[in-house]
Amino acid sequence: MFCDRLDAHMAIDSMAKLKEAANMMTWGTAPACSEHTNPIDRGYGAAVKREISHIVFEEYLQDDDNLALWEKGHSASDIRILLTTFVGEAVRRVNAVALVQLQPQRAPGVNGDVPTVGGGDPLRRS
Repeated sequence: MFCDRLDAHMAIDSMAKLKEAANMMTWGTAPACSEHTNPIDRGYGAAVKREISHIVFEEYLQDDDNLALWEKGHSASDIRILLTTFVGEAVRRVNAVALVQLQPQRAPGVNGDVPTVGGGDPLRRS
């Protein structure tokens, strides 16, 4: 297993427990490079994380009542509900954009039923 050198990950007893319990070796990655080694920090996961950030900071916290609650602190129950709401909405938005981008389009003027990705004439060479 690759770990990002967080103290808890790299503690000798943690590595020994993983080896014993799951026959798993651990390796520490270089500091500050998780976007290169962690799949959730790339592609789809990165898009969802960016959208969550946008929802929280550009939408939710722009409301004065929400900001006051945020600063006061939420209960664990409220945090679970908020996180579920934020993540669900972020996934919905990212999926909606992905579906639009992946929709096959019909090629104009060339056998109207020929699907192409991104539109255009499938017989035309660039």
